[in-house]
Amino acid sequence: MTRLFAQAPSRRHFKISHLVVLLICTVLVISAVVGCAQPGAMNASDVPGAAEGVTSSDSLSGSDQQETAGSESSAPGNGSAEPGSNNSGVDKSGDSTSGNDTTGNDTTGNDTSGNSTSGNDTSGNVVHGSDALSVASFLFFSDTQADPDTGDYSAFGTLLANALSCFPNPELVIFGGDSVNDGGNTDEWNDFQSVTRHLLTGLTTASAAGNHDNNALLATQFDYPAAHSPNAGYSAGSSYFYSLAAGPVFFIILDSNAMGAANQDDIEWLRNELNSSEAKQAAWRVAVMHHPMWTIADNPKDAQRAETMQGSFLPLFVEYGIDLILCGHQHSYARTLPMSGASPATGSYAQTQPQSSQQPQPQPQPQPQPSDENGIVQIMAASGVKGSYAAGERNYVAAAGSAPVFLAIEASRNTLRITAHDDNCVEIDATEFSRAAGVKSPDARRIRVLDSSGSELWNFSADSLGELPAAQSGAFTHVYSTINNWPSVRFYAADGYKIEAILARAGVLDTAQTVTFRAADGYETSLTREQLLSRQNYFPHAGDNADGAVQVFPIIAFRWREGTDDISEVREDKPLLIFGQREYTEHTNPAFVIGLTDIIVDTEPCGRWAPPGGFPLPGPIAKGETVKLQHADYGLVKLHYTTDGSDPNIKSPMYNPSTYQTELNRPIPVNESMIIKVIAIGYGKSDSEIAVLEYEAVG
Repeated sequence: MTRLFAQAPSRRHFKISHLVVLLICTVLVISAVVGCAQPGAMNASDVPGAAEGVTSSDSLSGSDQQETAGSESSAPGNGSAEPGSNNSGVDKSGDSTSGNDTTGNDTTGNDTSGNSTSGNDTSGNVVHGSDALSVASFLFFSDTQADPDTGDYSAFGTLLANALSCFPNPELVIFGGDSVNDGGNTDEWNDFQSVTRHLLTGLTTASAAGNHDNNALLATQFDYPAAHSPNAGYSAGSSYFYSLAAGPVFFIILDSNAMGAANQDDIEWLRNELNSSEAKQAAWRVAVMHHPMWTIADNPKDAQRAETMQGSFLPLFVEYGIDLILCGHQHSYARTLPMSGASPATGSYAQTQPQSSQQPQPQPQPQPQPSDENGIVQIMAASGVKGSYAAGERNYVAAAGSAPVFLAIEASRNTLRITAHDDNCVEIDATEFSRAAGVKSPDARRIRVLDSSGSELWNFSADSLGELPAAQSGAFTHVYSTINNWPSVRFYAADGYKIEAILARAGVLDTAQTVTFRAADGYETSLTREQLLSRQNYFPHAGDNADGAVQVFPIIAFRWREGTDDISEVREDKPLLIFGQREYTEHTNPAFVIGLTDIIVDTEPCGRWAPPGGFPLPGPIAKGETVKLQHADYGLVKLHYTTDGSDPNIKSPMYNPSTYQTELNRPIPVNESMIIKVIAIGYGKSDSEIAVLEYEAVG
């Protein structure tokens, strides 16, 4: 699948001005023209507001990975988007392929040269919206396709007109994909435009890619992703990922057609976008995608895609504080409970009580017993006349109803309110998120220190640690050497705070026996007191020798970079547990934890790894045969052994240096009677007792 992708996102910001500035500018232009013919024409100082210094603000901005490929055809009602203008959406350039076909209903690209419309010039400012507004409004539509048998879009035209009558002048009009049945058919797009163009003129529009309109023509129909560079080689099947900041909301627009393949490039791009200053400064973070993260109807392909997205993308949603997911695809209205993984969650992250409204009412679903966690709410809407999917049984649906439906969104710094409306603008459901309700701020990225019962002892963030005196914060910056289970040597540049100082601040340094470090996705590592506090090193020649060893310390790194020994290359990233090597051969890398959220302290004495064994069992063995060392937790420990009678330790030869290259785990030949001594060393428990395996060579 040919796709547009750039390794690093290049950001472009699109300035939005107050409506009053347009009026001022208009008056100035008129006055200038009139002034040429009539003495005494109004000058700038006569314009109301000019003396007060009225200025525009950047309430709507876009960040992209690459100029969008497509044509010079304009977005609806906004004239021709010139190459090089700042009104570009985002695609990702480069050729990327995947083993899974996740595009669904791919169509071929068509020539768009005849699809240009006229209206407002999009090469400069779009005139509406401001960060200064106390409340910003948005509209969301999805699956607006006509009935395939008739091709008639008039029903959606009526719904759109009613929506804009009830909620005029929205900051942004968002489409969730599948605006048409065949995204490669210019005539069908023209039919869609015939009922929308006059209504959307002067408004800013954005669209996610659906499985029916995942096509080059999509870029010519909306402001985002906008036509920008007709010579970039865009082709059908390419993916659309981009972001927009509008008012207090950061919108991340995702191509769920591609997400089913879980490409690492897409995951990395999402991480970078959610880690951007625009995302962090926004009061709310909203993801828009066509396919649902949590399905409503029983469809095997949708379920498989959802499972992949939950495994690969949802952890980033959780880590970086996505508040809401807007989606479509299954032609129904449905709002989930706050979700955590595949299950419902509880907490104050969203106030999602359905509020009274006129009929028709959404049908409530059975309420589950949720877990004690915060979660993300998903709202699915469908605004066209195509038949709804048959709803399956779901224990996570808070409210549900039939299509057609659109969403009205009102956002301030403290509240995010979403109302669902039918085609007559009757409200059928309402949900409100409130920062005032004690919501966790994802910007803080606070890490909790818990005792073994789950009670919080302390919490901290990079900012709170940075405010402490240096002697208390334990600030530490260095390069770390490591070896993974391939095995390969890697280097990390890391800047953070010593775990010893964190435990001291939490009041548990003197009593901690085992400390577990857990990430948002559930991955965790445990370290014993000895493993945390014993000397650790950076080895410039890790894997080869101990020359040039420098002492380092276990830290939580908030700024780090993998694959470099240049400390100047560190960058802000998800919190990372990283520690040094006790020996230059130690495999520390699998125990690093990215996206750390919890540190659990256990004051009870730690356990001990079971002793290793050998196969065949100790005793007589034919001369020339080999002994394989074994352990019940073979993947969690390293087996170190000796054959000279000395006691093994971490410096002794390693029997199982690779988890993946089993040929490196070589059995021990027995050419004469011998004693093999083996010890199991792994994180989270004390070293095992030394196993003494005595073999008598016979024959």
